[in-house]
Amino acid sequence: MPNDTFGFQSKRRIDLSDIPTSPPEVTPEREAAALERGEKLGFVAREPAAPTQGEGEGARAPVVASAPSGERVTRQRTKRSASVRNILIRGPEDVLDEFVRFVNEQRFGSYWEGLRHLMDNQKAD
Repeated sequence: MPNDTFGFQSKRRIDLSDIPTSPPEVTPEREAAALERGEKLGFVAREPAAPTQGEGEGARAPVVASAPSGERVTRQRTKRSASVRNILIRGPEDVLDEFVRFVNEQRFGSYWEGLRHLMDNQKAD
């Protein structure tokens, strides 16, 4: 066993000539069936929803349904092309989930918009 190389030093070539190099053709029926199987397994589409009439660039992000109690609330993020700064806020899970719910319910497009709203309200008082 000490001289066993698990076949990695073999000079034998593997014939890969019959492996297709182009992607397989997918019919709409086959794609629909695959999407249905994925949905049954719990997979969800990650493509952004098409904007409805009156929406477009600068429109607020869609509302994300609040998770049942006990589940972490998450939100899909979008990238912006502006000078940004990142901060990490650690805190109790229930407090942070409440903030995420607040942002979702108020239809803010991002967490910083919710934070700006709260700070503006504090200044107004």
